[in-house]
Amino acid sequence: MSNSQDRHWTNSPLVAILGLIASLIGIYAFFSGNENLGETLALATPTEHKIINSSEYTVLPTEIINPIPTDIPQELLVSLSKPPKEYLPANSEITDGMKVSEETVTTNEDIAKLRDDPVQILQQINEWGRVSGYWKSYLNQDGCEAKTGLRELTMQTVLFSTSKGAQNAYLFYNQEQKETSEIDRFESAPSVGDQNELIYFSDGESDCETLEQLQCISINFTRANVLGSVYACSLKNENSENELKQEILRLAKIMDLNIFASTSQ
Repeated sequence: MSNSQDRHWTNSPLVAILGLIASLIGIYAFFSGNENLGETLALATPTEHKIINSSEYTVLPTEIINPIPTDIPQELLVSLSKPPKEYLPANSEITDGMKVSEETVTTNEDIAKLRDDPVQILQQINEWGRVSGYWKSYLNQDGCEAKTGLRELTMQTVLFSTSKGAQNAYLFYNQEQKETSEIDRFESAPSVGDQNELIYFSDGESDCETLEQLQCISINFTRANVLGSVYACSLKNENSENELKQEILRLAKIMDLNIFASTSQ
């Protein structure tokens, strides 16, 4: 494609990550190689994205959210049943300048058929009690012209029949990701979910006509019987790592609050 604004970042860590998660537990399909997002998820996905011209991109200030108590009664930890989509932040809560790229429901069968061992993986995710998943991706509306703020963002929530199933899937995925992905470091974040891990990926490259270094961070967490994740990238030389981290945490806390609010309904 000759127009750099119509380029999707197919060589970025986001697309690589999308492959692994979808093929493992449908939580995160990010790290199984540099495959196109549509090919990775085996869903109808455009290979190009029309980028809308807009004014200069700005980053919203980090939203401070009070800590959520972790001592939720056990009977509430297994009771959530809303569709996973309902736990995601609303479009109005997403960082300014980002436009929806793709979104879809992921069934257990969708996940299993992406693997070389579909029968075995389907049995595994059924044992975890995976009910359904939903992921939603955003791209900066200024495409390759965007220098500050987020370049790409993907969020996912996956519903399990029990909190134990969500925890088992979370632990399995995190361990597998550490063994197969190019990770710089990882750490825990305060006040997000029952358990969480921030993952800092090794620098990637955009797929724009002029190659640019991307810095990418994700957070995976569980709350009750829901597993959530937020993944985002920004240009390394134009944005601070801390700004990227804080924006990811802001979105993760919104998701966590949405899930937590359901435990008291």
